[in-house]
Amino acid sequence: MSLIRRSATIEVELERMEGRLSVGESVDLDQYVRAVGHLRRVLETLGIERAKRDVTPRDLHEYLTRKAHAPTNSGSLERRVRGEPTAEDPLSDAKEQSR
Repeated sequence: MSLIRRSATIEVELERMEGRLSVGESVDLDQYVRAVGHLRRVLETLGIERAKRDVTPRDLHEYLTRKAHAPTNSGSLERRVRGEPTAEDPLSDAKEQSR
């Protein structure tokens, strides 16, 4: 259980760092890279391995068929294309106010 808690703690810290990076703040990249390495080793110790899988479609027809049958997010893509705000869009309120 201890390793699981540690991996969760490292993951949360990495998410916080990535969040800061996403808004343009700086982070200690040495600390970030070390945390990634530690997380990988802890997960490896727990037996969690990366599994490769081929996601490349055989041809364009297969790709388009998969794309057509993929679940959508309640039409949010269609609303975005039309320029309408969506619940997932964190800027939708700001867009509405600027209109």
